[in-house]
Amino acid sequence: MARRRTPSAPPVPTIRAVSVQRLIERLDRDDEKVSALLQQHDVALAGLIDPYAIMPLARYVALLEDAADLLGAPHLGAEMGSCFRPADIGPTGLIFSLSGTLGDAFARMDRYLPAFQTSTSSGLLNAGEDVLWAYRIHDPRIWPRRQDAEYAVMATCELIRSCLTSPWWPMEVHFEHSAPADTGALRRLFRAPVLFDQPTNGLLLSRQDVDRVNRVEDRDLLQVLERHVTELLQVHQSEETFAGRVEWLIAMYLDKRPITLDGMAAALGVPPRSLQRRLAEEGTSLRQLLRDHRTRLTDARLGEGARDVAGLVQALGYSERSVLSRAYRGWTGRPLIRGRKTAHER
Repeated sequence: MARRRTPSAPPVPTIRAVSVQRLIERLDRDDEKVSALLQQHDVALAGLIDPYAIMPLARYVALLEDAADLLGAPHLGAEMGSCFRPADIGPTGLIFSLSGTLGDAFARMDRYLPAFQTSTSSGLLNAGEDVLWAYRIHDPRIWPRRQDAEYAVMATCELIRSCLTSPWWPMEVHFEHSAPADTGALRRLFRAPVLFDQPTNGLLLSRQDVDRVNRVEDRDLLQVLERHVTELLQVHQSEETFAGRVEWLIAMYLDKRPITLDGMAAALGVPPRSLQRRLAEEGTSLRQLLRDHRTRLTDARLGEGARDVAGLVQALGYSERSVLSRAYRGWTGRPLIRGRKTAHER
């Protein structure tokens, strides 16, 4: 009998430190509070000069949250995203803006995003006659992450506009976090309906916009840029796990279809037995990943005071609240909600 391999600790999620530059532009560097904030999160301004420097993703996300509080700017992320330029995410952004169609642009960004930010996935999903672009940080411990989500989604709107010659706005905007006190400001910024407590962050696009040819691609320039990004990706790809890929698929499809071994294997392009074996080698299983995801999502939503429990039930792939309540008690030994306190607040 083969001995099960003990899985190694997963790599720390990272992001290129140049991503902080947009935030620095909003801050008064001479303000003592600002200096203390940057020092608290170990951000050295000199280090931002190097476009290839990296920092922990959790530190970056926490810095955005704290900066929004310090500035009294609850919509800081979305406001920063409205000033986004393709070069802000290096060659990946340039590749996106030079693509012939939005479909090609998003496929390339899905492939190359890890060169800029790890433990994160993005991609296009079918949404009936339309298409949903989805963005999500894998690590559930990186929470709250409202400002990062609103920045990423608004920045992607600006990326899309860099490909087009006519005005454009999304059909819908989706966020995984609960609704803030003022939702009107976000609706005005995005000029679209904004939905909260969703399975993922994203933008609803028309299929016509995704498939339309916007430009003739400069193949030579794209080849140079893609070669460069591919070299940056080598370290990330060597550390990628099957469990991480499955967790992404669970988050994307949990509210849309049953999660099965055959379905996950088909989405990953591997035989079911191979997927089962690879997960076992990494010390887990599809059942465990599904349970862990549901537990983390429930605790995160209830912990931040989510009011739409019915939406949470749907996001977790259940038919009724009572089913979720029984399942949650079985996972944790705690009731879903006790009085006015949540299980997460215990």
